[in-house]
Amino acid sequence: MTTITIGHDSEFGLKHNGVLVSALDHIKEYEGGAGRYFPDNLNCEIAINPVDNLKDFHTYTDDLLDRIRLQGFDLVLEPTIKYPDEAMTHPLAYISGCNPDFSGYTEQKNKSPDFETMDGTRSAGGHIHVGDDSLDVMNWIRWMDVFVGMPLLIKEPPNERRKLYGGAGAMRPKPYGGEYRTLSNIWISSPKMRDFVWEGTHKAVEMSKKMDTKDIEEWTDVPKSIDTHDVGLAQKTIDRLYLLGVTNVS
Repeated sequence: MTTITIGHDSEFGLKHNGVLVSALDHIKEYEGGAGRYFPDNLNCEIAINPVDNLKDFHTYTDDLLDRIRLQGFDLVLEPTIKYPDEAMTHPLAYISGCNPDFSGYTEQKNKSPDFETMDGTRSAGGHIHVGDDSLDVMNWIRWMDVFVGMPLLIKEPPNERRKLYGGAGAMRPKPYGGEYRTLSNIWISSPKMRDFVWEGTHKAVEMSKKMDTKDIEEWTDVPKSIDTHDVGLAQKTIDRLYLLGVTNVS
């Protein structure tokens, strides 16, 4: 595998005594050896420090999640979360601290969600950060859709998250490499899915250095399947890419 570093920042809801609560009211920012956690509007967010091995990828993630659970919270790992009115009283409940991200296809800014119109609904992502100073970020982002975005779409229950944000190829360029922002949070709940994301991210980096996605016909089905949550199209596209000899995605 290519030697890179991988980190992630992932959002989720909190329940206390069975009641969905706002992280703004219950979580204070923490930073330690594994990374940090903090309120991200109503959600709680963890951000692990970048690592170069799968063991630490799991260990750092579990360290931060366990620290939150030990405070008496259950974690709500769902792509969209509908908060009750009682959780919306904090002065920052309708303020987004998130800067716009970009499309890896158009290279234009994506529209930011407007919390004022969302009636307590919040989306929850699981964003991947790659450290590689030779990375062709836009090409890598599109390969992430193939190796990670489409396969996880098949495992994700239908939801409204991509109407808010997290469309195909959603990204931010970073001084150290790039951030892939298409994924929801479902993958952090399962060690098997974390393994899959780790492996798929490495595959995407490696393929981005071998082949430009612009040279592959019918690539438009890749973002289309993700943006419309079309599981059937995603599976057909994965199978077609395999038959074309482009890659074994599964």
